[in-house]
Amino acid sequence: MSKKILFILEGKNDEPEVINKLIRVCLPNEEYEYAVCEKNIHMLIDELKDKYGKIDENLDILKVLQEKEKDKKKIRILQDAYTDIILIFDLDPQNNITEYDNIRLLLDYFNDSTINGKLYINYPMMQSYRHLKNNESIEQFCKKTVEILDCANYKNTVNNESDYKDVKRFNFNTIVKILKYNISKINYLLNNRLDVMDFGEYIKLDNTSIFDKEKKYIRDGKVSVLNTSIFWIVDYKPRDMLKRIKDY
Repeated sequence: MSKKILFILEGKNDEPEVINKLIRVCLPNEEYEYAVCEKNIHMLIDELKDKYGKIDENLDILKVLQEKEKDKKKIRILQDAYTDIILIFDLDPQNNITEYDNIRLLLDYFNDSTINGKLYINYPMMQSYRHLKNNESIEQFCKKTVEILDCANYKNTVNNESDYKDVKRFNFNTIVKILKYNISKINYLLNNRLDVMDFGEYIKLDNTSIFDKEKKYIRDGKVSVLNTSIFWIVDYKPRDMLKRIKDY
């Protein structure tokens, strides 16, 4: 069955560039669109709250965004029909987060791309996908953290510490390597293991469990560097992609 994917994005630069590359390399025949909110997760939560300050557990994200949108082209995109809806946002912990409960609620609600949509949060932000050196071991990456006080300067930190700065040069092996390191990190956070989880373990994953582990780091003034927004490419064909990742 042919898919048509809508990506709801926080940013208009890095996020579309990464998505375009992932699709061109891994899923060149799939149809997709993206709607750029230019709002962080905390601003989005404010828009999704009702007059009582609560988030409706039956909300339709596309209708909410349509009501707030003035650009006719973006409205037409939001009115189209999609097989999958994927939301990609940053945690941005430097912004004095007070919305932990609502972020967790959103992760719990947006947990299936084919129903309400699936939310992927990056820790601390999108650029974590390339926060990696050529000679870095999986163990080193799994233990990598950033101080919350340094998150405002995180993009510069990544530029100084990355050997994968130019996404345009990524090939399939580059993408598989980055996926392997980040999926191994989830296994480290959840199970204290440094390997790639198997298919049965992976499909049971939920993003709320990852968020709960990250909150423990945040209480100590840190964030464990992790990019979840690239996992949709694994979720698309998990058995096949996990085999390729394990064999890398």
